[in-house]
Amino acid sequence: MYDNNAIWFEPEESFEWMDFTPSIKNIRTSSYLTENDIVYNGETFIRDPSLKIRLLPWVESASGSGEGEWIEMDIGEFDLRPVKSLLVANGYISFNNSSLYAKNNRVKGYRITSDKLNAPIEGELEDTPDLQEIALPKELSCPVTLRFEIRSVYKGEKYDDTCVSLIYPLPPDMTGKRVPH
Repeated sequence: MYDNNAIWFEPEESFEWMDFTPSIKNIRTSSYLTENDIVYNGETFIRDPSLKIRLLPWVESASGSGEGEWIEMDIGEFDLRPVKSLLVANGYISFNNSSLYAKNNRVKGYRITSDKLNAPIEGELEDTPDLQEIALPKELSCPVTLRFEIRSVYKGEKYDDTCVSLIYPLPPDMTGKRVPH
C-alpha cells in the first residue's frame, strides 16, 4: 500500500525479506529527463531508507520513443544472496496523478544483458501499472551488472517519453507474477 510517499504493508503481509534482498548500488543510463529541478534518472531505484527522496521513475530523454535507451544497474557488491528475477513497475506511476501512466510511453519489448548471462533475455511487459516479475534463466551471483534496454513501447496519449517507475532485484525464494520471455 502507499500513503504520503511511503510504502507500507498490511498486517498479514510479510516484509521481513526486504532487508535480505540484493540491492542496487549504482545506476547508469543512456539518457534521462530533467524538468526544472526534478531529475528522472532512476536513482530512486537505489533503496536507502535513510534518504528522504521522492519516488520518481526513470524517464529517458532521447529523441523518438526511447527504443534503444537503457538503464544499467550494479547490484549487490556485498550481498550474499543471488538475483533470480527483477520486479518491474512499468510506466509513470504517480499516486497523486494516475493519468501520467497513460500520458507517457511504457516499455513493451525489453532486452536484459549481463556478462553473467549466456545470452540476452528478451520479452514483453504487459501494458499495466501492476508490478510484473521478469524471471532470469539462472541465479546470478552478486555483484552483478544488469542492463535493461527498451526494444519497443506502448505509445503514450500525450508525451513521447518512455518511463519505468521501478526495477528491483529479487532473490530466488521470492515469488510473484511471472513475465514470460
